[in-house]
Amino acid sequence: MKRAYHITVRVFAVFGVAVFCVIIWYVVTITWKMPVHNFDLWRLGRNFQSIDSYHPVDSRLLLKNKYVGGLYPEGSYSCNYFVGEFRSAAQSREEIIRAYGGHFVDSFDGTGRIPVEIRFLDDQGFFDHHPWYEWQKKLRQSPDLSTAQGSVYLVFASQIGYPPYGDIRCN
Repeated sequence: MKRAYHITVRVFAVFGVAVFCVIIWYVVTITWKMPVHNFDLWRLGRNFQSIDSYHPVDSRLLLKNKYVGGLYPEGSYSCNYFVGEFRSAAQSREEIIRAYGGHFVDSFDGTGRIPVEIRFLDDQGFFDHHPWYEWQKKLRQSPDLSTAQGSVYLVFASQIGYPPYGDIRCN
């Protein structure tokens, strides 16, 4: 009887260790890349600050935002990075476009330079897509939007198409 008891304890111990290892493996494969993607997003955000000198003189910050994840809520199987600011300025659209035209920010991975892009709040269709829809929703809830004068626009930089490596935000 004692022998059967010891065999049963060993079987359950081995089974428990196996289950524990599977759980640890699952957690690691799901989350191990998230800190790396967050760090890459932080580096892109830091590099994006270099455009501060290009903002039109009377430009006013309304909302800053960052995003890492898929391009579509239902999955895109790639990690995409977006960093941007909603701003308002009294200048015309052409003057605002000219202020940022031809400017770049360094990529987070050192592969090159990324063009700075501009979208105006009244651009048709652009803000209907993920993640821009969420950003626009945050802006519309912001109290700063009611005091905005002139053109409201989004200035941003993005890096798209990186492997998700198990990051659930990118799948």
